[in-house]
Amino acid sequence: MHTLNFYAYCGMMMEIAKGDEDEVRKAAARIIRRRRNQDFPVWSLDKGKRWEIGEPEDCMMIPDSCGILKIVLEPEEEIYDEDYFEDIEE
Repeated sequence: MHTLNFYAYCGMMMEIAKGDEDEVRKAAARIIRRRRNQDFPVWSLDKGKRWEIGEPEDCMMIPDSCGILKIVLEPEEEIYDEDYFEDIEE
């Protein structure tokens, strides 16, 4: 399971998308494309996993849409049989 998180410079954190790797990458590509079309500079910090969205040159204050966009691989939960815990001696 992958998660796309956005960490804004103002301190807030948002979970943008959750799913398999393709879904999350498509969501990241949409956001990056939208920001570039709005003249926000975008830098790749870790190819395919982490990007920095900067502020446009003509802005007076840093908008909330500036920050770090990051794909996180979440550890999968272990699923145990019902009998698993019965076999463990105390």
